[in-house]
Amino acid sequence: MRVDGWAGQWGAGNGLGRAIALCLADEGARVVLTGRDRSKLQAVGEEIDGTAHIEVVDVASAKSVGELAAAPADEAVGPCSSERTCVSPL
Repeated sequence: MRVDGWAGQWGAGNGLGRAIALCLADEGARVVLTGRDRSKLQAVGEEIDGTAHIEVVDVASAKSVGELAAAPADEAVGPCSSERTCVSPL
C-alpha cells in the first residue's frame, strides 16, 4: 500500500502505534505522531528521518483532544490522506 501525503497515528510513541507509524513512513507517508510523551514521539520521529510532525495529546482526556481539534491546521502538514487509530497501553 503506497500512502501519499500525511497520515496521522495516535499512540505513536511506543508499541503498536509506533510500529504502524514506522510502516506508514516506509510506505511513503509523512506522519503526524500523536501521544502523551514528547520524548518518545521525538525518538520515533528521528527513526522516521526527522520529517514527522509531533503533537502531544492524551486521547483519554476530552480537553486534550479538544485542544488539538480546535488548533488551527499547521500549514506544513495540510490535510491527512490517512488516519490510523491505535492507543498503546502505558
